[in-house]
Amino acid sequence: MDESSVPAGGIALVPGRKFEFSQGKKGEAFVFDHTTGIVYHLNRVATRLFLRLQVGPCPFEELVEHLLARYPICRADLCRDIREFLDDMRKEGLLVAEGPSGASGVNAG
Repeated sequence: MDESSVPAGGIALVPGRKFEFSQGKKGEAFVFDHTTGIVYHLNRVATRLFLRLQVGPCPFEELVEHLLARYPICRADLCRDIREFLDDMRKEGLLVAEGPSGASGVNAG
């Protein structure tokens, strides 16, 4: 997934999917997907991304800025890591691309 492949509305969790979220003391989290029964373990950074995506559709660049404001990391490395995380989520069927009006499109990627 690269920035040019994300529609203007951004990236979003699949609508209607119910997640149960439990955050640990060190910032990591466990996310239970009620649809599939799968439990995901997220590190501290992935937890921040997931929480931001729960708010609603988000452009890729906003995800980058969201994390750059919190972590001292090279922008290029962060972009690569975010793309990797989003690709993993897309492969798991957890993400969709959102159009400018908020209409769901195909899985992001």
